[in-house]
Amino acid sequence: MNENSKPPRNSAALYLRGSQAREMRARGHHLDPTVMLGREGLTPAVLAALEAVLAANELVKVKIQEGYPEDKTTAAEGLAAASKSKIVQLIGRTMLLYREKPLPTGAKQETARPARGARAAKGRSRGPARSGSANRGKAPAGKKVGKIRSQTRRH
Repeated sequence: MNENSKPPRNSAALYLRGSQAREMRARGHHLDPTVMLGREGLTPAVLAALEAVLAANELVKVKIQEGYPEDKTTAAEGLAAASKSKIVQLIGRTMLLYREKPLPTGAKQETARPARGARAAKGRSRGPARSGSANRGKAPAGKKVGKIRSQTRRH
């Protein structure tokens, strides 16, 4: 491995992980690549285009063309470091980058919603409370007990 192909020391900080990464992968699945890396490499024009797309959308899909001179991992980490974004996904020659939009001045920050699958108090009960074997098999007070039959009988 030569000096140029080594990833940066803190490359783990460039990747997005966990439930936020899953959500971003789902949001980015339908996107088309809007930034292309060609044989010229990482140019100021490519960085300017990436900045414009990240400022508008937070999430951008980048395609590495066939003639690109560097390794795809090095390219992804270089783009993420240069644009102060996170790598969400790197599949083949396509990468997904994410950078959160800064809040406008005077705007309130949204409260974080609980992670999917996390239990949250919703203010509703999970059914009648039962204690011991005394209430087993008995219907709650005020409800009819019996079989439900169809209104029409078939002959």
